[in-house]
Amino acid sequence: RLPDPTAALPVGTLNTTTHHMEITFPRESLAKDLVYTVEASDDNITWTPIAQSVHGKPVKKLRRGALSVHETGLYPVSVTVVDRPVTLTPGPRFLRVTVTRL
Repeated sequence: RLPDPTAALPVGTLNTTTHHMEITFPRESLAKDLVYTVEASDDNITWTPIAQSVHGKPVKKLRRGALSVHETGLYPVSVTVVDRPVTLTPGPRFLRVTVTRL
């Protein structure tokens, strides 16, 4: 049975109760040569890192970045990064995950 290629795609949602943007993605905890960076943008041009994982370590909030980070599971780890409330800054908001090799 072949793995589902869409299972590795990040999923973005707006929590209509808390008014927070969230992005959920799998992280390969055994891949020590990968950097996962969650970035946010108000214009889809300028991106600001809000959370990051380096050397297979858990994703951490960056200064003035994500509101919270939740990880579950062992391999792969499911990561959910919660952005600041959308209502603080009216207008569009975008989230993305970049993965780079060290």
